[in-house]
Amino acid sequence: MWKGHVRQYHVKAAKLALAGIVAGFVPWLVYHSHFMLHGAQLTGWIAKFPLAGTASWFLRLWLGGFAPAAALMLFSCVITAMPNFRSFTRGNPALHVAALMIPLVLGPAAFVSVSTPVLTSRNLIVLLPSLYLFMAALGGYAVKRWRTLAAICLGIELLLIARSLGSYYSVQTKEQWRESASFVLNQPGCARGPINVFGDVANYQYLIGRSRPRLKLVAITPSSGAELVEPSDADCRVILWAADLSPSDFDQLLSSLRLNRSCLRVTAFYWAFVVTRQENKAHCGREP
Repeated sequence: MWKGHVRQYHVKAAKLALAGIVAGFVPWLVYHSHFMLHGAQLTGWIAKFPLAGTASWFLRLWLGGFAPAAALMLFSCVITAMPNFRSFTRGNPALHVAALMIPLVLGPAAFVSVSTPVLTSRNLIVLLPSLYLFMAALGGYAVKRWRTLAAICLGIELLLIARSLGSYYSVQTKEQWRESASFVLNQPGCARGPINVFGDVANYQYLIGRSRPRLKLVAITPSSGAELVEPSDADCRVILWAADLSPSDFDQLLSSLRLNRSCLRVTAFYWAFVVTRQENKAHCGREP
């Protein structure tokens, strides 16, 4: 009878946790279905972004990379293949909640993405609570059945995760290039003067328009090198801000503009680049 009360308590707690997670997910869904619709054209990069790239970066955010994810999958397959695993799942509310949350999150997100793409690796971090809950449930089962073996597997998994910590905190990556926008905003004197940007001005205006409403952005193309403008404020060192192009395409763009690279500094982010003058060099002339 006591076990029955305990089980009912666990079931109620699991239902309450599920309701809390869903309630926390609803504001995220409302935000993307309404606010992002205002700039639906600005989310086109999400639809064009490779699915493999999204999955790769989500694995980095979740476990640190492909190797620990593969190890976790192997351990999970071994655990779920055990004869008494089914009886364990029937009495474990944590597994039920974790299994329900993944389709509850991905389903509405995929529905919203029909009109406004929202599925990015960073947006998918809303899946992490259910994934960690699933991992904790499997880990608890493994420890109860094979304590020594489970400890060894956990140690291997932690070592694989720890291998990526250095790159996680050192590599500069942002799908929406917000780091490059922050870099531009932190440059002194760049409040009103024109800044050359590559491609659609609306994309850049979306990132910095609220902070610098009077900042003039000038769109350029590889063939508009002669029209490249200099910042009107001598303190503003930003010559060019280019995003949504590969490193090789950026090199071609920079070559077509015929800038004197000896006085330039290129700060690279994930498929986003900011070209600034070197300090103590007031003017970057053109190459002949």
